[in-house]
Amino acid sequence: MEKGTPLKAGFQIQDTEQFTVNALHKKILVHLGEVVELSCQLSPPQSAEHMEVRWFRNRYTQPVHLYKNGKDLYGETISRYVERTEFLKEAIGDGKVTLRILNISVDDDGQYHCFFQDGNFYDETIIELKVTATSLEVQVFVHPPTTKGVLVECNSGGWFPQPQMEWRDNRGEKIPHASISHSQDSEKLFNMKMTLLLTSSSNNNVTCYLQNPVTGQEGKTSIVLSGRSMFILQIMTCVIKCINYRKKNLIVISPVRNSTAEVGGQAHLSCQLSPPRSAERMEVLWFRVDHSKVIHLYNGDHEINREASPEYVGRTELLKEALAEGKVTLRIHNISVYDDGQYQCSFKDSSFHGVANMKLSVTAFPEVKETYVPTINLYWAKCTLCRGNQS
Repeated sequence: MEKGTPLKAGFQIQDTEQFTVNALHKKILVHLGEVVELSCQLSPPQSAEHMEVRWFRNRYTQPVHLYKNGKDLYGETISRYVERTEFLKEAIGDGKVTLRILNISVDDDGQYHCFFQDGNFYDETIIELKVTATSLEVQVFVHPPTTKGVLVECNSGGWFPQPQMEWRDNRGEKIPHASISHSQDSEKLFNMKMTLLLTSSSNNNVTCYLQNPVTGQEGKTSIVLSGRSMFILQIMTCVIKCINYRKKNLIVISPVRNSTAEVGGQAHLSCQLSPPRSAERMEVLWFRVDHSKVIHLYNGDHEINREASPEYVGRTELLKEALAEGKVTLRIHNISVYDDGQYQCSFKDSSFHGVANMKLSVTAFPEVKETYVPTINLYWAKCTLCRGNQS
């Protein structure tokens, strides 16, 4: 609101100033949850008992506190300030007043107008209130190593305003972070999160450092990896890389891609990991490709028959004597012509999935029936022939 502008219709503003309003402190810092006092006074000093004194934020019509006609009026006051403000007017006879705000929250941060009006004349001053909160808890977590290194994570909550956050080495120099993010809770306090990727060549002494940009207050936590720890990190990184390399080059093969079996007999379908490695903790699944049906399932340490298609339940058997070497064989009993077709063997764990296909051909020999062939008595035929020649 500017001087010389009517407050209401019909107001006539005087051109000559009768007083000015001054703040004892133009900028005030206060910590979360504390009590703050905002003071202002008239110059030259004079009684303000008969005046209107209005404290408001960014809207004149929504006061934080209103004193008028010698009384505190709460009808127009913003609801969240009604029970948290006190108007101190012991020195109002000299034109000095103080607004006390209790239990400061983040929402109280910002500008406050101290406004005096006497008849048609008014003046105001603005006080800047800076609310701050600094956390004393800074936590650092170390994640399990990966092929890239070890991820170190720093978390700290309860800051206001948003703090500066960075990693520093043992010389106090800034280290580039891997990621940084923030969120605000229900009280609008900032929760900070930052990560750093440590490799075998990284500095073994790092500090997570935070600073309140208003007060300069700091929060920090350091982590030191000993020479032995860094050596272990190197070994673990190497091992993980080797394991992942092996998994990357792991495949499933079928020693015999085409098998045959007779009706009523048994069929043996085999598959294995290459290069050889244990499959004892893996899922091994046999699947009928052409009929989209599960035949047999081995899940880590036990077989799950309920997943198998009904026509195969009780007819399959998984031979796992060489499972530690990644070799398995599926035995199918009581073969029928229905079993003729395409099959798939699958190996799977959290980081690998491979399959091999094979074909089973079922043969059925035709039933041989006995045929009666009459026998001829050669002696009788010969004698009859001889007698015929003599006659």
